[in-house]
Amino acid sequence: SAGDSTRERSSGLARVGINASLLSGGDTYRAAGVATYIRHLIEELPAAGPEHEYIPLTPPGEHAVGGRPSHLPTHLPSVRVVWEQTVLPQLCRKHRLNVLYSPASIAPLTLPVPSVVTVHDLAFLRYPQYFTAARRLLIAPLVRRSVLSAARVITPSGSTRGDVLEQYGVPPHLVEAVPEGVSAKFTRSDVPSPLGRSYILHVGTIEPRKNIDMVIRAYSRIRQLGIRHELVLIG
Repeated sequence: SAGDSTRERSSGLARVGINASLLSGGDTYRAAGVATYIRHLIEELPAAGPEHEYIPLTPPGEHAVGGRPSHLPTHLPSVRVVWEQTVLPQLCRKHRLNVLYSPASIAPLTLPVPSVVTVHDLAFLRYPQYFTAARRLLIAPLVRRSVLSAARVITPSGSTRGDVLEQYGVPPHLVEAVPEGVSAKFTRSDVPSPLGRSYILHVGTIEPRKNIDMVIRAYSRIRQLGIRHELVLIG
């Protein structure tokens, strides 16, 4: 298999593993932003980089294209953390991966292949009051080690890129801001308004760190200016 891996590299073909342990198809909290990000990456990467092979490593029951579902209940957070740190490195060898991409800020601490990681934000450092002490103690060291050991770090914005550079001292050329794409379904003009009138839409989980109170205060201000759009919060 070592010879096969060498030939794949020389031919330009890379076997890219995707840590899709947060992928979720159900209508639950887990199916929010990061799961949507992962699902669309799995769908779009083959067209964006057809010269490579993409192998999503998914939770049980999640049959993404080309995916390898886990035999363990990785939809449970405690199981997922252990799986990522112990089983996932073994899967990199089993599937002869050339690189592992972790799209949810945390990668295995020991890997036999180069690591690429997306850090969506550092809210647990910038706004610690919105996280339990136990969650901060778990996330902070894992994200730090994941970033410092990565061959490349992706952020969805220049703001988060600046946070990563400031907090971890990573060489700037290793951190790249890659804006998130927009699904074609959001460009359709033939979808009728569900309210029958104009509205301002907020999409995101309903929790304090989303700063929804600021959205409501801003909406109150523009109402005073004569704007008559409805404000819709859909969670």
